[in-house]
Amino acid sequence: MNESLPADVADVLAAVLNRETPVHIRLQRQIPHLRVRARCTCGCGTTYFELDTSKVDPAPTGPSTVVAAEVQLVTRSRRVPW
Repeated sequence: MNESLPADVADVLAAVLNRETPVHIRLQRQIPHLRVRARCTCGCGTTYFELDTSKVDPAPTGPSTVVAAEVQLVTRSRRVPW
């Protein structure tokens, strides 16, 4: 897939990552260098990313560590957007 990161996805990542946690701060720095690798085909918001490590260092995680964030988004009218 390798599409550019949509602005709404970047906004959600910035909102979900805690600004006080050192690993999350490093992850936030990666947001401009992410690309969408794939999306779940069921229609949910699950997105898999690819990081351009030539432009930013990876966050400090161990080998094979999956860093995941989960949040339920609701619009102002209290509806789930998808």
